[in-house]
Amino acid sequence: MDNIDKIKESIEKVTNDDIFKIEKIGAGQNNSIFKIIGRKNTYALKKYSNTQMNNRKNREIFAINLFKELNIENVPKALHDFKGESLVLYTWIEGKTKTSFTHNTLKKFSDFHININSKITEAKLKEIPEASETCLSIDRIRSQIDKRISEYKEIYSQEPDLKSYLEKDLIPLYEKNIKSIDISLYKKDLDLKDQAAIVSDFGLHNALIDDSENVNFIDFEYFGRDDPVTCIANFILHPGMNLLKDEADFFIKNILYFHKRKDKSIVERYKDLLPFYSIRWALIILNEFIPEKWKHRKNSGAYLGQDYNIIKKNQLIKAKKLTRFTLPSFIKL
Repeated sequence: MDNIDKIKESIEKVTNDDIFKIEKIGAGQNNSIFKIIGRKNTYALKKYSNTQMNNRKNREIFAINLFKELNIENVPKALHDFKGESLVLYTWIEGKTKTSFTHNTLKKFSDFHININSKITEAKLKEIPEASETCLSIDRIRSQIDKRISEYKEIYSQEPDLKSYLEKDLIPLYEKNIKSIDISLYKKDLDLKDQAAIVSDFGLHNALIDDSENVNFIDFEYFGRDDPVTCIANFILHPGMNLLKDEADFFIKNILYFHKRKDKSIVERYKDLLPFYSIRWALIILNEFIPEKWKHRKNSGAYLGQDYNIIKKNQLIKAKKLTRFTLPSFIKL
């Protein structure tokens, strides 16, 4: 981190604390986290990727401020935005990221979504920006899918395995799904009254859980307004989640039951659109095949020391698993 002495001085001024240690504790694909230890308190300093600093940083600060207004307590507080910099100082939260759920912690994930949306008025919802890559209509979802397929077609000559998977598996399934539902039902953007505030990147990887199973949520760079079905799809389809059938069933039911009190079409919409979300996620997983995106991931340190060909092979396996996804049969609603 550049200008470390200047940053330390700024933090001391903001917190009225004597900072004696700054320790880098983690780096993701889009940001880095520093643990700031002072005589009085400990803080978290988040450094955002410069490529999308303003959008992601501003979106996260918006979410944190909204949660404060709604009295949502199991999130960090923003202490200082370093204007013009890719840095924000947050309160420190104890806990660790986990790789599996207990029933108690899983319930707290659905409760978090429900708690936010039970407190938001329609007028307040309108003030929330649309989520990143929002899925408010079938046309918006298809636009994202078509764009990604076009990107991959440009590298067909270098990636025969990718070409085979897309042409023999994903694209035929995509075309079959289009014919299997009444597209006209979902052409228009979902009515505002049926939309929800969602954390698009929502899962175990963005939560800190302590020994008492208290769950605190972090990382709101993709927060925004979208179809609540998007919340369900992103949670259960994220490749890092590896949910058991009963766990997915529990989360789906909680979210659907909450929203269907006023959104009478959500269950059918979920059943009709989930296959498209599955294809969308399969294509997201294949990002490593795109040279520019691979360069960004590599520079972030996400795949330090790993063989690129093996990484691509593993991502292809994950994508194939998603295009064979049959979750709608899991539940009876």
